Amino acid sequence: MVKLTALILFCLVFFPIRYTNDWNNYEYITNNINDFNTDYVFTEITKYAISKGYSFIDIYQFHIVMIGIFLIIFLSNFTHKIILIVLILITYRYVQYANQIRYYLGFFIWLYGSYCLLVNKKKLKGITLLSFSLLSHSALLALFIFLPLYKYFKYITLRKQIIFYTCQIFLIPLVISISSAIFPQFSKYYSETQTSSIAGGLLYALPAILILIYITYISQKNKHNNNEPKYYFLYSLSMFSFLLLPISLYYHLLMERYIYSFTVIWLTYVLYIHGESNKKKSISYLSSILFISLIVILWFYFAPNVIGDTFYIKEVILMQNSTNN
Repeated sequence: MVKLTALILFCLVFFPIRYTNDWNNYEYITNNINDFNTDYVFTEITKYAISKGYSFIDIYQFHIVMIGIFLIIFLSNFTHKIILIVLILITYRYVQYANQIRYYLGFFIWLYGSYCLLVNKKKLKGITLLSFSLLSHSALLALFIFLPLYKYFKYITLRKQIIFYTCQIFLIPLVISISSAIFPQFSKYYSETQTSSIAGGLLYALPAILILIYITYISQKNKHNNNEPKYYFLYSLSMFSFLLLPISLYYHLLMERYIYSFTVIWLTYVLYIHGESNKKKSISYLSSILFISLIVILWFYFAPNVIGDTFYIKEVILMQNSTNN
């Protein structure tokens, strides 16, 4: 009943939307799908839908349902507080979930596939889901680095983190060169239109930096759980999500795609510890996650005004207004 309620809530919020920053582009691609070379899953879904007389609205709503389903399936493996997480994500990732339907469909399939492969040890199911995620959005290829690194996150210390992030700052040109060579499709992320000033980058990254500090702190207190598969999986994903934090200070899209998309993992990680802790610690962790969520949500809605960036609020208003059409 909790899963169904969470799914209905998710769909009720996103179904009525008739505007996103990419809505017109998606409609054009949908109506001319044979002229575009886009991701395989979206292409095949669109071709089938168009052949049956459906429009982009139907395709969009289908993606929303599937995003909701894979999100909730993934969450149900770790916590019963699915509705709480969904509510926080809806409030915080409202623009991104509606706008980046291909990426987030693939992202949540990737999360569930990684869980099946690494925790459940269901190799065929895991590999199938991971393959399907990559066919949903090519940008997810970068996340596959997580798989060979998975066993090594238990050896991360605060000292090693500081050294790694410091080195990355000084090696940013080399990192860009190597990543562009390995993943040519990501070169657009390094274009001048995607760069930001260091001040703007720090402003946007501040919640992630604070969350990294908090997760590092609580992980040090829960090292004894590293041998518990579900705990270690969430911990490893949390630490993995911050690998590109220094370079993301300069490139906004990297921050969106490869750091803040893992908000669901940070929430689930803390709530999982909350569920495994005694009553006193549980109240502490739950209070912490609610407080952090509130700060992050307020920060993203209001802090950009400090530097005159009102894009996010404008998009939310436009999306809300579109639901009345």
